[in-house]
Amino acid sequence: MRNNHSLPRTLCLFALLAFLCQVLPAEAQNLRCTYTHQKKDDPEKGYKNYKDMLLDVCDGRSLFYNERDFVYDSLFSISFDKNGSMLKNEAAEQLTRTRSALHWMTEMDYPDGTFTQYYKFLQTVIGNGTLEMPAWQLMDEFKEISGYACRNLTAHYLGRDWTAWFTEEVPSQAGPWLLWGLPGLIVEARDADNYILFKLTSVEPLNDNHRAVFLTDWLRSYTNKSPNVYEYDIKEAEAVYTKMRSDISFAAHMSNPGTKVMTKDETGKMVPVQAPPYLPMIPTEYWKNKK
Repeated sequence: MRNNHSLPRTLCLFALLAFLCQVLPAEAQNLRCTYTHQKKDDPEKGYKNYKDMLLDVCDGRSLFYNERDFVYDSLFSISFDKNGSMLKNEAAEQLTRTRSALHWMTEMDYPDGTFTQYYKFLQTVIGNGTLEMPAWQLMDEFKEISGYACRNLTAHYLGRDWTAWFTEEVPSQAGPWLLWGLPGLIVEARDADNYILFKLTSVEPLNDNHRAVFLTDWLRSYTNKSPNVYEYDIKEAEAVYTKMRSDISFAAHMSNPGTKVMTKDETGKMVPVQAPPYLPMIPTEYWKNKK
């Protein structure tokens, strides 16, 4: 295992990343990385597992998304005409047998220092934000993960305490979701409460960013087939999406004002449908101190 004790415990990451961008060929950072993602929305229950999360890194940008969502959106985009009517074709038939999975996607633009979060839940909610550099603290632990020699760091970032493992064998500042800013690809990351886990399973070269272009253009242009696309700054987008996930009637109301989603309880009385537990990736409390 390689030990690099010349690195300071607190990384001067802005200077280091600027250096890396000068000395590393652009194609070295053009990657498609596959991760597993585990998330525990209810602390009393087990994890939801997503084994096919993809991180596409190309031309200074990255997109973190679910492979099954990409397939679903691709089929959806060619299964309806401009009026929203389903066409009778092979794609439409396959669409009826396909389900989306994660319902969110993260796009990062490193040169511009911005990111965009896309959420799909009855409606599309888009949130725009400014990238924050995590204040990573380098630790003295080393181990092999997924065949890579890794070293770990910790950071309090976006309202959670994170531990991440990175490898210098893949020279990229990228990582899953909004985790980034290291002198090597993030191979594994988890929060201190063990609610959220990302783990790399494979890396391969990426020659183009056509998926990123398709997915981002598709979600923004979806308004051509549905008016239910809402774009906010990231703080408001997170609040709206969290409210949608915790209140199904609110989500339905955004599509059709006045709509209430009701069901019968054990006595036969009509009551609002209860949404399943939802844990925001960025804790709600984090936004209370943000302007």
